[in-house]
Amino acid sequence: HKSENNKNESISKKFETESDATLLVLYASQSGTAQRLANKLRAKISSSNINVDLYSMSSTPLELDWLASYERILVVTSTYEGGTPPETSKIFFYWLLDCANDFRVNKALLSNTSYCVFGIGNSVYPKQNFNKAAKTIAPAFDALG
Repeated sequence: HKSENNKNESISKKFETESDATLLVLYASQSGTAQRLANKLRAKISSSNINVDLYSMSSTPLELDWLASYERILVVTSTYEGGTPPETSKIFFYWLLDCANDFRVNKALLSNTSYCVFGIGNSVYPKQNFNKAAKTIAPAFDALG
């Protein structure tokens, strides 16, 4: 699709202008759409000689120091029923939200990290649930950096 290609290009351009540090692409997918988009973005960004690490949120280490080791993070997520994150990514989502709300966690931990959250929505969902997973996780990254 032409509009999808334009979105891919604008997202990849954001990271082309930054340092040559490795980009972390995290995805959360219920039906495979977010995973396919994350793979396309990885290929597009990698073609610009940028190192990219790709992880499903279901297989990431639940360690803030691991996240903080990346200067750049791109999150691609879909939304599941009722506005919840995809089933396989719920542990990561709720862990990150807990960290963001925990007074014991350093709120400047991700201060050297740039991030972008790209939500994939389904227009059949009620307005309050449209892209809710992306709208939920983005403030957690804000709170940690």
